[in-house]
Amino acid sequence: MELTIKIKDEKSYAALLHFLHLQPGEYQLKSELDDWQVTSHQNFSKAYSEGEPEYSVSLVTEPNPFYEGR
Repeated sequence: MELTIKIKDEKSYAALLHFLHLQPGEYQLKSELDDWQVTSHQNFSKAYSEGEPEYSVSLVTEPNPFYEGR
């Protein structure tokens, strides 16, 4: 389920954030998701240089039996 709440003043937003963090259950706020996506993208881009060659499937010598081929 997705819920969107638009809050314009900072005090109400902080109060709602505090309230949500006290609630049991799993949820993520959009701002938290955005932060995770930015961080993930930055770290992923550090893993490969700009001149990194493309690797073909033919270079795989030992297939991963758990790969589902998505």
